[in-house]
Amino acid sequence: MSTGASPRFLFFDAVGTLLRPVPDVVTVYHQVGHAHGSRLTTAAIRDRFSQLYRVHFARDSANRETLRTSEQHERRRWQALVQELFAEVTASDQLFSALWEHFSQPRHWELYPDVPSAIEWLNDRGFAWGIASNFDRRLESIVADQPALAAAQLVITSASAGWSKPAAEFYLQAAQAAAHRLGIAEPQLCMIGDNPTLDVAAARARGWQAIWLERDQPAALQEGRIQTLHDLQFLLP
Repeated sequence: MSTGASPRFLFFDAVGTLLRPVPDVVTVYHQVGHAHGSRLTTAAIRDRFSQLYRVHFARDSANRETLRTSEQHERRRWQALVQELFAEVTASDQLFSALWEHFSQPRHWELYPDVPSAIEWLNDRGFAWGIASNFDRRLESIVADQPALAAAQLVITSASAGWSKPAAEFYLQAAQAAAHRLGIAEPQLCMIGDNPTLDVAAARARGWQAIWLERDQPAALQEGRIQTLHDLQFLLP
């Protein structure tokens, strides 16, 4: 976490930080794909998905057009990824609709085990916090279904902001929302996430504080880096 004023508002990334899909993405793609005529193996889907995600969700700070987005754009590029991944499936539109609907359902998402108690610790100490994520409007219902996340004062998505992280405009939108709601300035905002580029470097470039969550990593606790959200108690005043 960068030095300076103590943070007054914490923004958490969503997927990989607070939430994860259950079953995982590859398992769901295999199951739904098979139901629609795909014969791809789990391994093949994993490899193709990884490659296609990098193509369709490239976020290059040097090319600002890759950072612009909207609700429609998010849906279109997920559809393009699915159609390309399952190129042999004739009913690709139906396959995509089934996947889109699946991941819109709160029951298919769960919190990481450390989230409820870490959030309770923050709430007990009066920390204000929200969520800032590269996602679309589906995130709102997913978050609303999680009692532990009920105290979130803001939920900012890239689709609603019109820009994806790491765009400065994304962080500007989040900062303006925090300023409007609570009168908090950017140096008093802190971003917490699992991506060192999208969540940490980009936030610090705007003058925010930032904490990198490295789940399942053996490295010892370091300044600005944590292994679990329980470690926030060692970094926050």
